Amino acid sequence: NRFYQDPSPPPPELLEADELVVYCGSGVTACAVLHELFLAGREDARLYPGSFSEWYTLGPVERDP
Repeated sequence: NRFYQDPSPPPPELLEADELVVYCGSGVTACAVLHELFLAGREDARLYPGSFSEWYTLGPVERDP
């Protein structure tokens, strides 16, 4: 969420990442972050629309034994 409040461009390591998926608590802030990433040239960045709220309601995370 730092990039939502900070108007400076994202750091190079984010812009150079192979895959970039954004999320937040509900999906609202993530949309603003995704928009800024698009403006910075990361048109391949994706949104996890359910964000943390959806992930949490899906229950415990499965782990390998």
